[in-house]
Amino acid sequence: MSAVAHYRAKNDDDCLARIREYVGRLPAVRAVALILGIYTRYAAIIVVVFMAIAAAAVLRVTQGKWLWNLGGCEYPVFWGIVAVVVAMRG
Repeated sequence: MSAVAHYRAKNDDDCLARIREYVGRLPAVRAVALILGIYTRYAAIIVVVFMAIAAAAVLRVTQGKWLWNLGGCEYPVFWGIVAVVVAMRG
């Protein structure tokens, strides 16, 4: 492996590690923001997007099951609706 390729691979690994660290902290930051009332509208909008993606993924994986006890997407849809209400009310 050339020096340039080694440098790029090392920097890509560092970049991915930083992205993983950032994404790993997002749920905790959103939860704290919602609980303490800090930028609640913006945090709730991010939660809505996250829950919509989660619900779509669960719906696709479970082939259309709805109830949470059967592995369905009811739970993320519920929290997405709650987050929409929080975003509207502030």
